Order: sequence, then structure tokens, then C-alpha cells
Amino acid sequence: MSGIERKLRYLNTRRRSILTSLASIEKFVASYQEERNEPEVAIRLEAIVSLWTEFNKVQADLETTDETPDALEQYLKERIEFENSYYKDLTDFIQRRVSVLQQMSSKQPEPQQVFQPRKPPNSRVGSHGAFQENRRRCLFCPEEHPIYMCQIFSRMPVEEKEKLVKRHQLCRNCFRKGHMSRDCPSENCCRRCNSRHHTQLCTSTTSNRGRSTNAAVTTNDVRSSNPSATGATPTDPPTSPSPSASRAASTTMNAAHSRVTSCNSQQTTRSKLLLATAVVIVVDDAGKEHLARALLDSGSECCFATSQLSQMMNVKRTRVDVPVAGIGKSALKVKHQFRAVIKSRNSDYTTSVDLLILPKVTMDLPSTNIDVTRWDIPSNIDLADPAFFQSSTVDIVLGAEIFFDLFSVPGRITLGESLPSLTNSVFGWVVSGRTAHNLPHTSVCCNVATVADLQAYMEKFWKIEEDASTTNYSPDETACEEFFQRTVTRDASGRYIVRLPFKESKVQRLGDNQKSALHRFRLLENRLSRDASIAQQYRDFMAEYLRLGHMTPLSTCKGEVHPKYYLPHHPVIRESSTTTKLRVVFDASSKTSTGISLNDALLVGPIVQDDLRSIVMRSRTHELVLIADAEKMYRQVRHFPEDYAYLCIFWRLAPDQPIQTFVLQTVTYGTASAPYLATRVLKQLACDEAENYPIASQVVKNDFYVDDLFTGAATVTETIELREQLDGMLSRGGFTMRKWASNCEAVLEGIPPENRALQHSIDLDRDQTMKTLGLHWEPGTDHLKYKIDIQLPPNTILTKRLTLSYIAQLFDPLGLVGPVVVTAKAFMQTLWTLRDENGKVWEWDRELPASLKDRWCAYHSDLPTLNELRINRFVLQPNSLEIELHVFSDASDIGYGTCAYLRSVDRQGQINVALLTSRSRIAPLKRQSTPRLELCGALLSAELYQRIAASLHFSFTTVFWTDSTTVINWLKVTPSTWATFVANRVSKIQHATQNCGWNHIAGLQNPADVISRGCLASELVHNKLWWGGPEWLRKEKEYWPVPGQQCGSTDDCNSERRKTAAVFASATTTPSFIDEYTGKFSNYSKMIRTTAYWRRFFSILRSPKEDRTFSFLTNDELKTAEHALIRLLQQQCFPDEWKRLQSGQHVAKGSRLRWFYPMLFSNDNVIRIGGRLGQSTLHDDFKHPILLPGAHRLSTLLLASYHLRLLHAAPQLMVNTVRLKYWLLGGRSAARQVVHKCVTCVRARPKLVEQFMSELPAARLQPRHRRDAPIKAYVAVFVCFATKAVHLKLVANLTTAKFLQAFRRFVARRGLCSDVYTDNGKNFVGAANELKRLVRSREHKDQVAQECTENGIRWHFNPPKGSHFGGLWEAAIRSAQKHFVRVLGSRLVAYDDMETLLAQIECCLNSRPLTPLSEDPSDLDPLTPGHFLVGSALKAVPDVNVLSVPYNRLTQWQQIQKAFQDIWNRWHLEYLATLQPRAKWCNPPVKIDRNRLVIIKDENLPPLQWPTGRIHELHPGKTA
Repeated sequence: MSGIERKLRYLNTRRRSILTSLASIEKFVASYQEERNEPEVAIRLEAIVSLWTEFNKVQADLETTDETPDALEQYLKERIEFENSYYKDLTDFIQRRVSVLQQMSSKQPEPQQVFQPRKPPNSRVGSHGAFQENRRRCLFCPEEHPIYMCQIFSRMPVEEKEKLVKRHQLCRNCFRKGHMSRDCPSENCCRRCNSRHHTQLCTSTTSNRGRSTNAAVTTNDVRSSNPSATGATPTDPPTSPSPSASRAASTTMNAAHSRVTSCNSQQTTRSKLLLATAVVIVVDDAGKEHLARALLDSGSECCFATSQLSQMMNVKRTRVDVPVAGIGKSALKVKHQFRAVIKSRNSDYTTSVDLLILPKVTMDLPSTNIDVTRWDIPSNIDLADPAFFQSSTVDIVLGAEIFFDLFSVPGRITLGESLPSLTNSVFGWVVSGRTAHNLPHTSVCCNVATVADLQAYMEKFWKIEEDASTTNYSPDETACEEFFQRTVTRDASGRYIVRLPFKESKVQRLGDNQKSALHRFRLLENRLSRDASIAQQYRDFMAEYLRLGHMTPLSTCKGEVHPKYYLPHHPVIRESSTTTKLRVVFDASSKTSTGISLNDALLVGPIVQDDLRSIVMRSRTHELVLIADAEKMYRQVRHFPEDYAYLCIFWRLAPDQPIQTFVLQTVTYGTASAPYLATRVLKQLACDEAENYPIASQVVKNDFYVDDLFTGAATVTETIELREQLDGMLSRGGFTMRKWASNCEAVLEGIPPENRALQHSIDLDRDQTMKTLGLHWEPGTDHLKYKIDIQLPPNTILTKRLTLSYIAQLFDPLGLVGPVVVTAKAFMQTLWTLRDENGKVWEWDRELPASLKDRWCAYHSDLPTLNELRINRFVLQPNSLEIELHVFSDASDIGYGTCAYLRSVDRQGQINVALLTSRSRIAPLKRQSTPRLELCGALLSAELYQRIAASLHFSFTTVFWTDSTTVINWLKVTPSTWATFVANRVSKIQHATQNCGWNHIAGLQNPADVISRGCLASELVHNKLWWGGPEWLRKEKEYWPVPGQQCGSTDDCNSERRKTAAVFASATTTPSFIDEYTGKFSNYSKMIRTTAYWRRFFSILRSPKEDRTFSFLTNDELKTAEHALIRLLQQQCFPDEWKRLQSGQHVAKGSRLRWFYPMLFSNDNVIRIGGRLGQSTLHDDFKHPILLPGAHRLSTLLLASYHLRLLHAAPQLMVNTVRLKYWLLGGRSAARQVVHKCVTCVRARPKLVEQFMSELPAARLQPRHRRDAPIKAYVAVFVCFATKAVHLKLVANLTTAKFLQAFRRFVARRGLCSDVYTDNGKNFVGAANELKRLVRSREHKDQVAQECTENGIRWHFNPPKGSHFGGLWEAAIRSAQKHFVRVLGSRLVAYDDMETLLAQIECCLNSRPLTPLSEDPSDLDPLTPGHFLVGSALKAVPDVNVLSVPYNRLTQWQQIQKAFQDIWNRWHLEYLATLQPRAKWCNPPVKIDRNRLVIIKDENLPPLQWPTGRIHELHPGKTA
């Protein structure tokens, strides 16, 4: 025998020995007992780690020694089997036990230490770890990180590292300065040889990993354990977790099943818990990637993101209403969420999640920085969060929805005692666990989780009833139905084959879930390994699945099947089931990498069967009843092979077999479309076989509830024929009926015993988990009964939550014990309104007050009395000739209800009355009047009648009864007579109860009074009124109450009468729509935007769904909305003008709009000014502004908006600006009113309080030198009466000499004047005081008169108080002063600059057109005042346009030119605007046609001479 063969034999022998040792540990697990074996758990775990290490070594030697390919393949297969069958299951189990033991031991008091630091004051427990990092710059690269994390240093040879350590005088153990390795305070040492130096300086090739259970794996092993990096199978086991890490893992697993997140970490100030964080890539809607820091939290049910992240990503938000609760019952509402794609930086992992938006998801983690320089973190691994030790903001919380999918990658590294561990994940290696770090001042951080809003669910019990749901299909349901009809087929055996109804938009985005499904399958095997009984049932179930051909291995499928989705599966135990106690449920809601599950991509389909109430109610009208169950109904319908790729599962019959992929070939329970496909196939079978099995066809369509049959017939013969037809028809579709039962044994003859339901009592409760008030049927006696099974232990702490859970279990599909259920609902409403001593809502888990506890205990102890009830299933008299339905309604302060009775009469006149069904509602918390509640009860009766009429397939007469005469009177009148609340319900009742009479019944005889008030079970059992109705109902009709004997209360009826306002023509007028609409707004812009939204809404309603848009409002929409309002206003204020313009005529001569030549423009259909500026190059809004009445609310809002836009401008500026687009009739008055009512403007012009003038300061009384101050100057304005020419002169002061100098300069340039007109001094009321004194002084007048006399000039002064004199020069002053002051403002200019500016302003004023220069059509030049001065039009020197340049960027000269350009720009616009009205020739011109005879006017002809002519051609102008 060769040496190699001997070595192989030895290695194989050693490997078998290892497997034998592991088998003994497996036996230990199988026979595990907590009390006896807990001390051995840690020892067993250490043994597994040791054996695993040795197995790896032996297996590696075998693979390198034996070079045979077949042998290598066999070794690799055995390695995988070893990992799957031994190591993973055993270590998972024992690690969980270690975690439990460590948690238990951590609660014991620790022994007193020799030295214990004093606990600092105000220290608090925190559930998040906190670290402090000393940021140090690396010695070998420019980055900031510890030396052992430097990539450059890690790649150096050991000898080179030694030299650098010595050169920089670093410790060989921790790479820090200030000490040597023998004095190093770090407890870490080399992980290879256990020597006192860093692992990167170790030259030993041997490994000592098995020296302790917390030893870390080598860096090479770590690299190979990351499938995302190499794709290889792990070769080293994860070591046992540290106590803190184990407790954290256990807490995480427990928190995953909790509805509210809790932080249960217990720690002192020397130990902190570091939570798992990762830096992930988040992709926004535009595909742009963003880095975000995420907290991996299994205790949160949802995923969260900060509002700052959502704003940075600029994603589309969707509105939600999710209540979120945290520790200490803190709660808040989340209003928005967005969907984003989460990607890993270190692998190809991608998923899509919905992120709820919160202002802040948690506190900064860790709370402080951490010093990790002494941590021996491997340098060749990729950390999920490279800066985990730095306190930083958390952007995202990834909850339990995807948490467990993140850790599907194996691998764990422990950093040492009292240090966290590294866990491999799809994001990289995550650092988490407890760390020894002294952080005395930390804060508690608790994350959030969504909780169900139980308050909202409770409130539904007593809200006012809503409209009954319609049976119309939604678009998705319609698409699903149409898809089924197109694709359903039958095979040769008659079985149906269907397709999965996919949503095309979702199925294309379906990702990969193979890893998560495989992970869940292994967890399933772990669970089954702990319960042999369940494991055997599970395997039997799957073996049957395989034996019946309902699933098949992927390898045996015909054609190529590439799995696209894997269905995880798990068991569901039903102890009450008589056939299959264990069912395997397949989870099609498992998310893929894109966040979409198979159920998300499937159409659910509509409901195609009747509801349970209708089916059971209809079965009570059959004298003979027939009940059965379709065996494995879902699995009798097959799928097309094209769908196999979406129906794959992992399975193996035994742990020693390889995991295989199987394909489910039938409709699978757990997929969203399964109920629809199965029930729709039943309906399709009934349609296809209707000719061969007509009776069975109708029964299958109407009397199946999922796979249960509830039906019957009148005779034994008919029932047997029905059963045979059902068997025959269903067998043709591949369905087998079993569990047959009937109240007549003859009907079941010929049915094998194994297909019969042998129970003495059959449960009619579909939900087998609710066994408290389940409805049961006894075939032998044909009775319905109740079985009460609510257990309340003696020492139970009764809380609001526990009570609600009991009430929710009450199951009464027909309402036969409705009064008992109403009592429970009323008690629930009492709990809803319960408040504590602080006035807050009573907490869910707080013990109820003693009074309520006694009340509930009395109700609960009385419930078993219902077990005595025996209710006849059959509600009719046999061989009935006459059937009547009597519906009663009533209301009370507790609630309102209705009950229905069937009254049947046979040939002998025997009458039978039986309760058929009932309904009830609790009165709303908002107090309603009793008549209103009675009306709600009547509406409930009408709705119940509609349900009964649709369920019972025979004719009957219906009579309604109520004890409210007010309701009867309401129902007799047209609904519009009453108020809205009453009118709506009266309309519904009248529509639902046509041809049915409403009668009055006394309150004591009304059985609905019982259900409206509620009662205890013991009271209901013996209540004859409830079970049989009023006594007279079992008699002839002459004993019934006589209709019309009672009359209603007039006050109650009139209180709900619709109130109408009397309108008197002489006193009130009905406001028009535009008046009322504009009166609702106080802001013009808001009014226009609201109108635009309404117009868009109406447009959306009229447009197809695919053409609808929901973007922001456009300018065109706003402009159209504005024109629509203006059009309505013009039609109201200018009705005659609108009609004439609409018909193409001109406005009437007496119209106030005739001066503006109004026109109706076709592009916007509003009245605009025709005006005289049509030839201008300005924009159309200025040439043809919109006409508006100034006194209307719309105009006021328009002026107010301009007033605010122009920074509270004066009326004149407002009017001038508005006229650029609108022309308001009486606009100046309306503008003044707006300014007068503006509070801001009033406050800006306060009336100042005048004080007594003080004495002059001393500085003004002593002469001193100072710089020249700015001096005041004045402008003299000269206007020619004949030519309107303007001359402006600058005057230094208001002395007579300066004025005469200015006058002489004017005469020198323009010539002598014959007459001069000027103001009298008394007219200058608002002028400056100097001007008053100058003009009023007699000396001034005398000197002026003397000057005029010498030059032959006559000087005229206006009479005193003659304000109507001097309008020509006042207009010139206003034109020059207004623009001059507003443009130049308070800026100072030099004397020569002012002279230049005045000369240019004078030129500007003298260039305005007066009249056409000639009648020649080719002459376009107008006559201006400048023609009289210089003989032609005045011209300006061309200058650069500096209008848009700020003053501070211009030179002194350019500032003067900018001022002149501003003046010209404003003056010519405002001057042109004044030319809009026509002072004459405003009547419409006479229409002139060709060939028309006309008289030619010639003033030079003698009298009685009338020359005539004929028109040959017309040349109309643009305004014609």
C-alpha cells in the first residue's frame, strides 16, 4: 500500500470519527431538556467549533491528496451536505440556547469588584452604542484612519513594517506612540501565535484559532466567506457570539414579532450597545444615486427616511395616513411616503422599499465618537459603514420588512471580549454588539414602528351607516375577468387550465428572491426538526402533493423552465379540522430584490360568489338541506406551463437529501388570485355544463361558498336528483365532493361512508379560529345552535384590549342573537369614551375600573346560556301557499336595528312565523334626535330587504313596520321637502321599498325594540317576542293594527322641513353668480387660481382617463380663467353693449362706452377698447385694454393686487399701471378708495403732533466755517398759449431779481410776448412759504409791472381763489414735475447737470404731436410745438440705452441721461394712454358701398350747386 493510499485511509477514518461526534451532539439536541442540559450548551458549542475546524483541515487534505476528479467532486458534495445537515442546524440551535442563558445570567447581580468607578450623576440608560474616535492622520498616506487600516501599510512586507514601526517609535502591539509592547494597555495580541505583537507583524504560519470559542477567523477565511466577493462556499465557521451580541440577536428576533418597537438593552455606564448601521446607495426617480446612512432595525415594522433625504432626492411623495408609535406610547402621524431603490455598495444586492417620511428617524448614532484604535478589525474586509465609530445622522431605518433578507450571507467575526462582532450582510460587514466604553452621559434612543389604529376600527361600530357597496367591478377586476375568459381552457380529462392574471406593469419589475426563499426553507427545516409530529405531517402533506401530480421536480418538467420566483412555505395547524389538521401555505407575498412580490404582480379578481349570510339564509328556506365540501378544490385547477416559472419551491423529503426545486402545477393557496381562479372555474363549469345538468348548474352558481356547498330542495326525490347532478357535473371538471350531510338519511343513500360527514353537529362558521359564538347545525334534529367557548381565568386582568379581543370573536352571521351582540358593542363604545383621571383616553393595557369589570363579568358569565338555544333551521310552513316578509325597525339611545320574519300559510290555514335574520348598528357618539335614529333604522330595514330579496329565489309580499309616526310621515312626502340628512335617507328608502307599505306598530309590540336596546343572553333565550314576532302576526289579518290610526308629531316633522327664504321684489334681489363668487375672495390671484383649478377639474371629468394631467397650473390656464370671470362681469354690467357687439353691431349712441369704440375680440371673447393706438408697435394689451366697471368687487380686488404689487403705490401710479392692460371706468375713484381702505397706507401717513419750537442750538449761534451745503433751486415754467410750447428755466432762488433774470433769458431766446399770464399769490395754497411771500409781495408785482411796461408787455394776474384759471401751465408743471421728481428722486446734481436735464425735458415736452402736418397721406409727420420754435420737429442726440443699468454703475453724465430716458419712457406711455377716448366722431360711420351715388362737398361752389359722383373703389383703413 502506497503512502498516499495510507494517508487517504487515515483521513477518511478521521472524517468518519468527526461525523460520529457530531451525530452524538445531534442526539443531545434531540433529547434536550432545559432544566437538565442547560450547563452543557456552551460546552457543546465549543465542541462543534473545534470539530468544524478539524473537519476543514481533514477535508482540505483529502482534496489536495486525491487528485481524481470524481473523488474531488464527491468531497465537495460531502462538504456541502455536512454544512447543510450538521453544522448549520446544530450551531443555530445551540447558539440560541447560549443567548438565552446569557440573558438569564446577565440579570443576576454581579460580584463586587475590587475597584468600581462611581456612577456619575444624571446618567441614563441608552439602547444605542456610543463611541469616541481620536481622528489621527495616517503616517503612510494622507487619509485619516488608524495605521492597521491603511491599505498601503497592509501590503508592505513584514520586514518593512518592522522598520517603519521602529523608525516612528510605535508600539508593536497596538501601533500607537508613547509606550512599548510590553507596557501596552491593550488586551489584544496576535491572532496567529498569541504573542505580544500585532497580527500584521506575525511571521508564524501556524494558526491557533481553536484556542477559545471567541477566536476570530483569519483574513483569508473571512474573504472566502463572503459569497458576494468570490462566490465560493464558506470554509470557516462563524465563531460563537459574544454575550452582548447574542443578547442583541435574541432581542432582534423577538422584536420582529412585536407590534411596537421596544429597546430592552440593560447596561451600565461602562458598557454600550452599538447598533447595526450601513452606508447604502439610494436611487431617486430620475435614476440618480445618493449615499445615505441606514440603521438596520428588525424591531421596526416599516422602513423610514428623513424629510431632508426626500427633499435632497427630489422624489415624488404620496399621501398616507399611518399612525406610528414608539417607546413610552409616544405616537405621531406619518402623512407622506416615497418609493426608492436601495442598492449595496459592496455587492449586487438591490431592493425597492416604501419609505415613510419623518422629520428625524432617530438620534445620531453613536451618541458620541468611539475610539477604535485598539480594535483588531481585519483590513481586507469591506465594512458596511466605514465610519461606524463616528457620531453621525441616520437617514434611513430599514425595518423587519427586509431586515432578515439583508443577513442571508453567512459569516461572523468576533473582535474579542467586551467588544462588538462583525456580521456579514449584503451591504458588507456590519459592526454591532456591546462594547466596553466609559460613556457616562448618554441618551436613550428608541426607534418607531407602525401600529394598527384600533381606535379607528372600533369607531366603525357606531358611525352613521354609509352607502351600500356596489357590485360593479373595478378596472382591475374587469381586466382580470376578461383575461380569464380569454385564456381558460380544458384538457382531455375535463380539468380546467388557467393562467396567472398578471399586472404587466408589475410583473416586468419582479426581482429575484431565490436567496431569501432558500434561507426561509432552512429556517423551516430547523422548526420542523424541533417537532417530529409536525415534521411528519408536513412531509406527508408534501408527499401527497407530489404523488397526486400537483407538483413535480423542476428537472422533470416538459420544456425549459427558468425559475423567476420562489414561493416560501410554512405549516398552518387547524386542530378543529376533521380532515387535514396541517396545511401547507405558500407565501406569495415574499418580497424580491426589487421590493415587489408575486402577489403584488397579480390581479386579485372580483368576488363571483354570494356572501355567507345570503347562502345560509337561503338554505333555511329548503325543507331538505344538503351540505358538502369540494375536496382539494384549488388543486383541481391546473396552470399553464408558461406560469411554472413563478410557482417554484424548495423542498426535500429528508435532511440527508439535496435541496431540490419543485414546480407547483395547480392553483396554489397563498397566491392573490387563487380564490378568484378556483371559484371562477366553478362558475365556468356551471356555465359549460348547464345543458347537461341544469339543476346542479344553478346550485353551483348560487349556493357555493368557496369550496363549501349549502343548498337543498323540497322533496327527497328532488334532493337526490340534485346530489347526483352535482356529483356528475363536478366530476367532469375534476372535482370530488365529500363530507356529505343532510337532515334526511334517505338523501345520502349510495354515498360511501368515507365521503360522509359523520359528525352530530356541523359548524357553519367559516373561520375555524373563532369558536366562541360559532353557529352549528345538528342534522338529526335540523336545529341551529350556538356553542360558547369564551374562557376567562379567575385572576385575569381585564383590560380594554382583552375585552375588545373577546367582543371581536362574536360570530353571528344571521343576527339571530343580535341583541346579545348589541350589548357587547355598546360596552365597546363605553370603553371608547372611557377617560382616566387626567382626562386622557384610557390606555389599552390598563386594568378597567371596577364598575366596568363587574359589568363585563356579568355579561360574560351569562353568555353560556345561549348553548340552550335550539333554533329551527327551516323557517317556512311545509307546502306553503302564501309567504310574507315582515320587516320591523326601531331605535333607542343605544342603537338602532331591524329584524325580518317570514310568515307562511299552508293549505289548512296553519300559520308559521320565524325569525329569518337581523341587523343592528350602535348609535353614533354625536348626539342625534330620536326621529333621526328611527329613520336610520328604517333605512337599515330597506337595505336588509334588498339583501333578502336578492337571496331568496321565490316570490313573497313585504310589509314594513315601525313605531315612529314621524318616519311614516316623512316617507309620505317628496324627499326635497325635508332637510338634507332626512331627504337623503327618505330618497333611498322610497327607492328601495317601492310597492311596499309602511305601517305603524306600538312600541311594546315591536320586536326590533329588543335589538335596538340589547339584552343579556338569559333574557333573550326566553323572549317570545324576539323569536316569534308579535302575537297578532300568527293570526288572521283582521287582528293586525289598522293603518292610519296614529298621526305623527307635527313638531318633529316640521323640525326637519327644509328652510326656504321668502324673497320680496321690493326689498331683496338675488345676487348674480359673478357677484356672489367674487364676494367669496379677498385676493385677486387666489380667485384666478381657484377658478383655474375648477375649470381644470371639469375638464378632467370630461376627458378620457388616459388624457388627464395633474401638473401645475399653466399661464394659459390662468389667463383663460381670468377672461372667463371678466366675460361674466361684462355680460352683467354691459348687457346691451355685449349683445350688440356679439351680433356685429356698434354700441348705441347713448352708451357710456361709445367714447372708447369697444370691440369684442374673437381670441378671448371679452370687450376691449378699440381706441386710437392700433398703429402703435406696443403690445396688444396696451393698445386694446380690457374694459371693466370700476365699482365692482372684481375691479376692487384687481386694484388691491396692483396696490400691493407696486408697494402701496398712490392712486395715480396704480391707475397708470393698470391701464397698461385694463381700462377701469371710474378707475381713479376706485383707486382712491383702495388706498383709503389700506391699513398700511393709513399707518404710513400719520398725523404728526406739532411741538413748541425749541431755541436754536449754540452751534448755530456761533459763526464757523463749513463746507458748502446743497442749495435749493427752482424751475420757472413758460407755456405758449397758442402753440403749447414749453420753456423751462432754472432759478437759483425766489427773489424778484432772479425771477426777472430768468424772464429776460426767456425773452432773449424766444422773443417778446404781448401778454403774460401768471398766478395770483393767493392761489398757491400748497406752495413753499418763499414762493407765497414772493408772489404776494407788492414790491415784486411793481418791479414786474415796471419791467413789462418798459418792454411793451401786458402782465395779467389770475383773480384770487380762481382755481379754474391757469389750467394750461398747471398741466405743463404736472407733466414736468411728476416725472422729474419721481425719476430723479432725492439724488443731488450739479447746476450744469440740472440745466442739461431741464433742456432735455423741455425738448421731450415740445415733441408731443398736436395735429397732422398736412392732408397728404404720404406725409406721416405730425405738427408739434417744436415746429413753432425751430421750424421742424425736435431731435435728440442718440445715446446709449441705460434704462436697465443701476445708478451706482453709471457716471454723473450717464445718470443724467438715464433720468431723461426714464422721464421720456414714462411720459410717452402715459400721454398716449390719455388719447384712448374719442372726444368726437364717436358714432359709427355710415357704410359706403361701391357704385353708390354721393354728393361731393365743395365750399367754393355757389349756392344751390350740388355736384354728385359715383364711388368706383374703396380703400378702408385698419379701423374701418
